Amino acid sequence: MRACQFCSMAAAFACVACGGNDDGERDPRMTLSGGGDDDGSGHGEAPPAMLGPLVRICPMGDSITAGTGETASYRRPLWKSLLALGANVDFVGSMDDNNTGPPPFDDYDWDNEGHGGYRADQLADRLPEWIVTYPTPDIVLLHIGTNDLLQGDKADDVLADIDRLLAVMRGKNPRVIVIMARIIGMTTQQFTDKARSLNEAMPAFVASRATSASPLYLVDQMAGFSPATMTDDGTHPNEAGERAMAEVWLARLRPLLSLE
Repeated sequence: MRACQFCSMAAAFACVACGGNDDGERDPRMTLSGGGDDDGSGHGEAPPAMLGPLVRICPMGDSITAGTGETASYRRPLWKSLLALGANVDFVGSMDDNNTGPPPFDDYDWDNEGHGGYRADQLADRLPEWIVTYPTPDIVLLHIGTNDLLQGDKADDVLADIDRLLAVMRGKNPRVIVIMARIIGMTTQQFTDKARSLNEAMPAFVASRATSASPLYLVDQMAGFSPATMTDDGTHPNEAGERAMAEVWLARLRPLLSLE
């Protein structure tokens, strides 16, 4: 864990607010693997695996996870919200900077496994060497597939590479909990249509890969995310987009971490 300077101020931070359709409101939707559709409340279910007093969370993906020199990514508002709720968590990963340099803020845990420009296959190729360099993750937050689609890969290609990622994660921790995201869209309709095709294929994939020992959950980061208002460059979330993504992750994490 790269300790932030202001963790002692955790109680001062309020939980991030929902953000979302074009007017900034968002209603996160979640799907549980093998368990039907959740009602979106994030409450009422027991944790599927035993978690220790300190829970290590690995945010994993591409530059949307890494952030840029000007943006912190969803990791900053998510970290603050988790601390405000009393969670004892440690973000882990081989990276402790953003895609283009040092993060613009020093008030959250920088550790992550976000790699700018990476496709799922590239991440799967390198993860075996990276994942042994930091404490074993209990939970992985996975948002991947954007660069794959931009470079011509199909949904089946992306899911096959995510399958490889799952194998690496479970090889390191057979009881890892993986929260996989339907990816956000862009301001270009052509990409968003491709993203929808990938996202629509995810529920069947998740249902077929989930196990009782290593649960696999699906959250919907596309629903309610407005690239026109939640990005500044058409691709990477701005502060409003970061808060919106953080809220979706948080809704899924709350029951797993027994947070009220």
